[in-house]
Amino acid sequence: MRARHPLSHYLRIEWASAFLRSKWEYLIKPEWYQWKMILLMHIPGRIGCAIRRQAMGFRRCGRDVLIFDHVWFQAPWNISVGDDVRIHPTAFLDGIGGIEIGCHVGIASGVQIYSQNHGYKDKCRLYYAQPCELGKVVIEDDVWVGGGSLILAGVRIREGSIIAAGSVVTKDTEPYSVIAGVPAKKIGERE
Repeated sequence: MRARHPLSHYLRIEWASAFLRSKWEYLIKPEWYQWKMILLMHIPGRIGCAIRRQAMGFRRCGRDVLIFDHVWFQAPWNISVGDDVRIHPTAFLDGIGGIEIGCHVGIASGVQIYSQNHGYKDKCRLYYAQPCELGKVVIEDDVWVGGGSLILAGVRIREGSIIAAGSVVTKDTEPYSVIAGVPAKKIGERE
């Protein structure tokens, strides 16, 4: 009688499929998502914009949306995008806590939008061991977010606002206001 190879059990299709099913949710699915993101973000031009709009898996995505190359989305299934939106290269949108983007919005290169933050109030626990605090970010219609700006969790950017390049937005804005600085403050209004 011939001896079985010690790995022959693991080479059976039943074992392999059961193993993959058991690891799908916490091991394979996140890695598959990262591979998908890397592949999608490198397709150039209008064709790349169209593919990203369809394949990213947004909660909602309107018409005439341009998502340029090298934009990274965290949890796009929690992100809603209105009509006529432009998201330029190297932007980062963290949708874990939810992001709503209205119509006619421009998000310049290097913008970072976070909808979650580390908990930190319990000094007896390390910050990364504390639960994350989620805060939905809402960007209303006719907003322009300048390059390199940072929008933090729970902020509402009101209709018609302009966020100057390099601003750190920590609070809600007023409609048709011009916001700048670190932390961002109102410096003017649109007429």
